[in-house]
Amino acid sequence: MKDYPHAGNMEVCPKCGADQIEGSAFNLQDESLYQEMTCLTCPLKWTEVYDIARRFTHTSEGLIYIYDRNLKKETEL
Repeated sequence: MKDYPHAGNMEVCPKCGADQIEGSAFNLQDESLYQEMTCLTCPLKWTEVYDIARRFTHTSEGLIYIYDRNLKKETEL
């Protein structure tokens, strides 16, 4: 979109390109993480949404569990 030339770069404001951005704590809903974002340079506010496709469980002994939603597969190690 022409009004958001930096939309593909997660490290800057999608509108003005400034790296002065802040994000709220993540909010988990169903299998997605939501984060409210604010640009400290321009007045833009937006929401980043992360779709959770895989989950890994690590302990001090290493990786013990993998879940892949796309494959609908669980693996216990």
